[in-house]
Formats: sequence, C-alpha cells, structure tokens
Amino acid sequence: MKHAKEELAALYGALVRKALSDAEFEKRLLADPGQVLKEEGWEIEEGMEIRVVQNTEKIRYLTLPAGPNLSDEELENVAAAGSRVSYVSQLISYVKP
Repeated sequence: MKHAKEELAALYGALVRKALSDAEFEKRLLADPGQVLKEEGWEIEEGMEIRVVQNTEKIRYLTLPAGPNLSDEELENVAAAGSRVSYVSQLISYVKP
C-alpha cells in the first residue's frame, strides 16, 4: 500500500520519537535496524541492507539518493531535501512501511 507523504512523515516521526525516548530501542535500532524496522511493521525489501546513523553535536550526516538517473519525482524530493517529508520519501525507496 502506498502511503501519502504526510503519513510517511508521521511513521518516521514516531520511529524517531521512540528512539529518542527509549534508550534500549535506540541502541537496538542503531545495532540492527533491519530487524527493528521489521518489528515496527516496516517491510524490508529482500537483500536490502539498512543503516542508521545518528547525528552528534560535531557530526552531521547527509544522505544522497541513488543516482544519477533520477525521475522528475525523485528530483523534486532531492530539491526539498531539507524537509523531513522528502527524507521519508527517500527512505521508502528502500523500505516499505
């Protein structure tokens, strides 16, 4: 089932809130993200490896979409990269909530 961007942002937001409020969950998510996402109801494509990184006070991570042949929709998502909704759009190209 395809979710609206707002729904995907909510799913991502719930995951982040849980990780930031539950130290054990955060630890497990960082150590084994594929398994934890499956437990949270996300469907992971066969053979897909998921990596979770966490920003620190001195380090910020920037994710780039797979490329270079992006569709118009993917280019729109990249152009709006500062928003959580576009990040979620990139995320769902790898996992299916």
